[in-house]
Amino acid sequence: MAGDTNDPRRSRPIDIKWLKGGLIGQLSINGHLWGAIEWSGKRNAWCIEDACGRCLAHEPSICGQAAARDAAMRLARAMVRDGRMPSPEEARRLHGDQVATRPTTIPAIMTTATFALGVSDVRAGRPFHHDADLWRPNDAWAYERGRLWAVLTPKHVPLKINGKINPDAVAWYARCGDDIL
Repeated sequence: MAGDTNDPRRSRPIDIKWLKGGLIGQLSINGHLWGAIEWSGKRNAWCIEDACGRCLAHEPSICGQAAARDAAMRLARAMVRDGRMPSPEEARRLHGDQVATRPTTIPAIMTTATFALGVSDVRAGRPFHHDADLWRPNDAWAYERGRLWAVLTPKHVPLKINGKINPDAVAWYARCGDDIL
Protein backbone atom coordinates (compact mmCIF):
# COMPACT_ATOMS: atom_id res chain seq x y z
CA MET A 1 0.00 0.00 0.00
CA ALA A 2 1.87 3.03 -1.22
CA GLY A 3 0.86 6.51 -0.15
CA ASP A 4 0.99 9.74 -2.11
CA THR A 5 4.70 10.56 -2.25
CA ASN A 6 3.91 14.07 -3.52
CA ASP A 7 2.24 15.02 -0.21
CA PRO A 8 4.37 17.98 1.02
CA ARG A 9 3.76 17.01 4.66
CA ARG A 10 6.01 13.97 4.17
CA SER A 11 9.09 16.22 4.05
CA ARG A 12 8.25 18.08 7.27
CA PRO A 13 9.78 17.16 10.65
CA ILE A 14 8.38 13.98 12.21
CA ASP A 15 7.95 14.16 15.98
CA ILE A 16 7.82 11.05 18.18
CA LYS A 17 6.08 11.16 21.57
CA TRP A 18 6.76 8.11 23.75
CA LEU A 19 3.97 6.62 25.90
CA LYS A 20 3.45 3.54 28.07
CA GLY A 21 6.93 3.72 29.52
CA GLY A 22 8.55 3.94 26.09
CA LEU A 23 6.63 1.01 24.58
CA ILE A 24 4.65 3.14 22.11
CA GLY A 25 5.96 6.03 20.05
CA GLN A 26 3.36 8.21 18.32
CA LEU A 27 4.59 9.74 15.05
CA SER A 28 3.14 13.13 14.23
CA ILE A 29 3.65 15.84 11.66
CA ASN A 30 2.50 19.33 12.62
CA GLY A 31 0.64 17.86 15.59
CA HIS A 32 -1.32 15.33 13.49
CA LEU A 33 -0.94 11.61 14.21
CA TRP A 34 0.51 9.72 11.23
CA GLY A 35 1.35 6.41 12.86
CA ALA A 36 3.05 4.65 15.72
CA ILE A 37 5.93 2.44 16.71
CA GLU A 38 4.87 -0.17 19.23
CA TRP A 39 6.75 -2.97 20.97
CA SER A 40 5.17 -6.35 20.29
CA GLY A 41 6.15 -8.89 22.92
CA LYS A 42 4.49 -11.60 20.87
CA ARG A 43 6.69 -10.89 17.85
CA ASN A 44 9.63 -9.71 19.96
CA ALA A 45 9.96 -6.76 17.60
CA TRP A 46 9.02 -3.12 17.18
CA CYS A 47 6.01 -2.89 14.87
CA ILE A 48 5.17 0.08 12.70
CA GLU A 49 1.49 1.10 12.55
CA ASP A 50 -0.44 3.53 10.38
CA ALA A 51 -2.70 6.25 11.82
CA CYS A 52 -5.55 3.73 12.26
CA GLY A 53 -3.36 1.34 14.26
CA ARG A 54 -3.11 -1.30 11.54
CA CYS A 55 -0.24 -3.77 11.70
CA LEU A 56 -0.36 -5.32 15.16
CA ALA A 57 -3.51 -7.39 14.96
CA HIS A 58 -2.72 -9.52 11.89
CA GLU A 59 0.71 -10.64 10.78
CA PRO A 60 0.01 -10.16 7.03
CA SER A 61 -0.73 -6.48 7.62
CA ILE A 62 2.62 -5.69 9.26
CA CYS A 63 4.18 -2.83 7.31
CA GLY A 64 7.57 -3.05 8.95
CA GLN A 65 9.43 -4.53 11.89
CA ALA A 66 12.74 -3.86 13.55
CA ALA A 67 14.49 -5.53 16.47
CA ALA A 68 15.82 -2.28 17.97
CA ARG A 69 13.89 0.87 18.82
CA ASP A 70 16.31 3.16 16.95
CA ALA A 71 16.03 1.00 13.85
CA ALA A 72 12.23 1.08 14.16
CA MET A 73 12.28 4.88 14.40
CA ARG A 74 14.46 5.12 11.27
CA LEU A 75 12.21 2.65 9.44
CA ALA A 76 9.01 4.48 10.44
CA ARG A 77 10.41 7.83 9.32
CA ALA A 78 11.56 6.30 6.02
CA MET A 79 8.09 4.80 5.51
CA VAL A 80 6.50 8.23 5.98
CA ARG A 81 8.99 9.85 3.62
CA ASP A 82 8.80 7.26 0.80
CA GLY A 83 5.02 6.70 0.97
CA ARG A 84 4.96 3.18 2.45
CA MET A 85 3.18 4.74 5.45
CA PRO A 86 -0.20 6.03 4.26
CA SER A 87 -1.19 9.55 5.26
CA PRO A 88 -3.81 9.71 8.03
CA GLU A 89 -6.47 10.41 5.42
CA GLU A 90 -5.36 7.43 3.28
CA ALA A 91 -5.31 5.16 6.33
CA ARG A 92 -8.86 6.16 7.28
CA ARG A 93 -10.03 5.65 3.71
CA LEU A 94 -8.39 2.20 3.63
CA HIS A 95 -9.38 1.04 7.11
CA GLY A 96 -12.17 3.32 8.32
CA ASP A 97 -12.22 5.30 11.52
CA GLN A 98 -11.90 3.76 14.95
CA VAL A 99 -14.87 1.81 16.22
CA ALA A 100 -17.13 3.56 18.69
CA THR A 101 -15.89 3.58 22.26
CA ARG A 102 -17.68 3.94 25.57
CA PRO A 103 -16.47 5.37 28.86
CA THR A 104 -15.28 3.13 31.65
CA THR A 105 -13.71 3.55 35.08
CA ILE A 106 -10.43 2.43 36.58
CA PRO A 107 -12.12 0.07 39.08
CA ALA A 108 -14.20 -1.46 36.26
CA ILE A 109 -11.03 -2.22 34.30
CA MET A 110 -9.18 -3.51 37.35
CA THR A 111 -11.95 -5.96 38.34
CA THR A 112 -11.75 -7.89 35.06
CA ALA A 113 -10.24 -11.37 35.10
CA THR A 114 -7.88 -10.52 32.26
CA PHE A 115 -6.49 -7.48 34.10
CA ALA A 116 -5.72 -9.75 37.07
CA LEU A 117 -4.16 -12.30 34.70
CA GLY A 118 -1.91 -9.60 33.23
CA VAL A 119 -0.81 -8.56 36.72
CA SER A 120 -0.20 -12.19 37.70
CA ASP A 121 1.79 -12.94 34.54
CA VAL A 122 4.14 -9.97 35.01
CA ARG A 123 4.65 -10.56 38.72
CA ALA A 124 5.41 -14.24 38.04
CA GLY A 125 7.84 -13.32 35.25
CA ARG A 126 5.73 -14.97 32.55
CA PRO A 127 5.81 -13.66 28.96
CA PHE A 128 2.87 -12.11 27.14
CA HIS A 129 0.00 -14.61 26.93
CA HIS A 130 0.37 -16.57 23.69
CA ASP A 131 -3.19 -16.12 22.44
CA ALA A 132 -4.12 -12.68 23.82
CA ASP A 133 -4.51 -11.34 20.28
CA LEU A 134 -7.40 -13.79 19.79
CA TRP A 135 -9.38 -12.52 22.79
CA ARG A 136 -12.25 -10.06 22.63
CA PRO A 137 -10.78 -6.54 22.30
CA ASN A 138 -11.82 -5.37 25.78
CA ASP A 139 -10.29 -8.47 27.37
CA ALA A 140 -7.05 -8.02 25.44
CA TRP A 141 -6.90 -4.35 26.47
CA ALA A 142 -7.56 -5.20 30.12
CA TYR A 143 -4.81 -7.84 30.01
CA GLU A 144 -2.30 -5.39 28.54
CA ARG A 145 -3.33 -2.74 31.07
CA GLY A 146 -2.85 -5.27 33.89
CA ARG A 147 0.64 -6.05 32.63
CA LEU A 148 1.52 -2.37 32.40
CA TRP A 149 0.08 -1.66 35.85
CA ALA A 150 2.21 -4.47 37.29
CA VAL A 151 5.36 -3.05 35.68
CA LEU A 152 4.70 0.50 36.90
CA THR A 153 3.39 -0.28 40.40
CA PRO A 154 5.63 -1.36 43.30
CA LYS A 155 5.37 -5.11 43.93
CA HIS A 156 4.36 -4.57 47.56
CA VAL A 157 1.05 -3.03 46.37
CA PRO A 158 -1.45 -5.89 46.00
CA LEU A 159 -4.16 -5.72 43.36
CA LYS A 160 -6.77 -7.08 45.77
CA ILE A 161 -7.24 -7.31 49.51
CA ASN A 162 -9.77 -9.87 50.78
CA GLY A 163 -11.08 -10.33 47.25
CA LYS A 164 -11.73 -6.62 46.66
CA ILE A 165 -9.73 -4.14 44.59
CA ASN A 166 -7.20 -2.42 46.82
CA PRO A 167 -7.79 1.40 46.95
CA ASP A 168 -3.99 1.89 46.85
CA ALA A 169 -3.90 -0.15 43.62
CA VAL A 170 -6.53 2.15 42.11
CA ALA A 171 -4.50 5.18 43.22
CA TRP A 172 -1.39 3.77 41.51
CA TYR A 173 -3.37 3.18 38.31
CA ALA A 174 -4.63 6.79 38.40
CA ARG A 175 -1.09 8.04 39.06
CA CYS A 176 0.32 6.07 36.08
CA GLY A 177 -2.79 6.43 33.89
CA ASP A 178 -1.13 8.10 30.89
CA ASP A 179 1.37 5.24 30.67
CA ILE A 180 -1.33 2.57 31.10
CA LEU A 181 -4.12 4.18 29.00
